[in-house]
Amino acid sequence: MQLFNNKRYKFIPYVGLVLLAAFLVKECFREGDFKVFLDAAKTLKEHHSMYGIWLNEGSAKYFYSPLFALILMPFIVFPAYVISFIWLCANVYFLVRIWKFISLKLDITVFTKKELYLFLVIALLLSMRFLLYNFDNIQMTIFLLWAIFESLLLFEKGKNKSGAFLLALAINIKLMPIVIIPYLLLRKRFIPVLWIVAFSIVLLYLPALFLGFEFNNFLIREWGKVINPLNNDNSIDASYGVQGLTPWLATLLMKTTGGELSYKRNIAELDMATVNWVINIARAAFIVFTLYFTGFTFFKKAKSKLRMFWELSYIVLIAPLVFPHQQKYAFFLAAPALTYMAYFIVYHYHSKFKCISYSRWVFVIVLVSLSFILNTLTSDMFIGYHWSQITQHYKSITYGTIIVVIALALCRPSYIEDGIERSIV
Repeated sequence: MQLFNNKRYKFIPYVGLVLLAAFLVKECFREGDFKVFLDAAKTLKEHHSMYGIWLNEGSAKYFYSPLFALILMPFIVFPAYVISFIWLCANVYFLVRIWKFISLKLDITVFTKKELYLFLVIALLLSMRFLLYNFDNIQMTIFLLWAIFESLLLFEKGKNKSGAFLLALAINIKLMPIVIIPYLLLRKRFIPVLWIVAFSIVLLYLPALFLGFEFNNFLIREWGKVINPLNNDNSIDASYGVQGLTPWLATLLMKTTGGELSYKRNIAELDMATVNWVINIARAAFIVFTLYFTGFTFFKKAKSKLRMFWELSYIVLIAPLVFPHQQKYAFFLAAPALTYMAYFIVYHYHSKFKCISYSRWVFVIVLVSLSFILNTLTSDMFIGYHWSQITQHYKSITYGTIIVVIALALCRPSYIEDGIERSIV
């Protein structure tokens, strides 16, 4: 469906492109975390470890792979804003491809033009804060989500090696896309998994050709230390701005000193060992809950495209919850789940609640609205810096994401598929 088929409005896409270009130019001069990545590449070029040290004038540490720093090494001769601009343009392409994947799984042709606008607006609003964080910080989450979806498209086309290489590269750069491997096994994609494992091993040791075997092994060990969820920094991480199960439960169940504010946030005073047990049990619970979405079916293909997207939405949604040391931008991985729920809400409005009760539909809207308040309206853009600090102190985004999990569980694809079957009949 053409969104701008009226001649009077054909100028809108061109205006949008100009505004997008201006936005990208503005953002690239922030330099963001890409400056950290480039500093890591400079450190590596000097044959020093980039792990465990403060980079970009003491603003952040490097948590990515040796290979990623090696890939960036040729670009350190350019100003950081040039590389940042190129990466931001790449992110726009990644977003287009992410939408391509989503549009193949969600049948938007059932909507009228006004319903399509409504769906797009709701989906964009729900994801906007996390999307903007990725541009503001010039981060990697959009790339990771694109790599997951693009690799799945390649697998569907029978291009197992290409898809496996892309997913292995994403896993090498940042570990979170590894959550897709168990799903591939569950859905009887054994050959792609074998290729992913093979490429992952190759990519892990590829830098040895340029850095030497011993130095590369040293870097792998150092990298393992900083990303190990059991190390002291990651097991009880209560620092300001960090979200997820680890900081949420740590600040809730024991006294912590990582926050910038003095407001009390713990409801218990457990010892560190007990809190670690609770965190790991909570992680396991979210992982096991995946079986609810996959329908307790093993080694079978997903029943439909819609069902597959619902399953994948949950898997990528919980990744920033279960992995330690996740900043706000990582929660862009909630975008597929939020888009699915926007589709669910508009679809049942379109079908006049033939397949679900009106009360369930309203309850889903209430949950989505509450998550929107906790995830988006707690930004300093809306409530000011001081109140935004307080919401981060109490980990509001973690609460909002858990509410998204509950809402997503209620939005079973069968409610939509039954309606489509009835309309065909």
